[in-house]
Amino acid sequence: MEQKNGAVVREYVGYDRLEGAEEQALLADVYKSFVPLLNFFMPAQKLQSKTRGGSKEVKVYDEPKSPFQRLMESELTPEKTKEALLAQIALCNPVELQHNVNKAVIRLRQRLAQPNRRTAKGGV
Repeated sequence: MEQKNGAVVREYVGYDRLEGAEEQALLADVYKSFVPLLNFFMPAQKLQSKTRGGSKEVKVYDEPKSPFQRLMESELTPEKTKEALLAQIALCNPVELQHNVNKAVIRLRQRLAQPNRRTAKGGV
């Protein structure tokens, strides 16, 4: 979904270096709720065209849609896949997902703020 690798996730978790199994597990907890939230409920605009007139650049975007909406509208998406996605979205609550993401990010940031973080795993 991201046009630049890691751009959306970095906004949530920051730019600190993550090391070790514990920090990897904490990041996985963020992803567990963040991926369905991003793919089902967060609309994004896709760039349609870009034209340059001298020093001015004009960009034209389509209407904002979530990746889920784009898949459902696509004629290339098989009906079986659409049915599976509809069943999956029925189980998702965007408020609960956002709450879980926030809690997971807080736990990760608390771990990153620990002063003995590097020495605890034998690093420098």
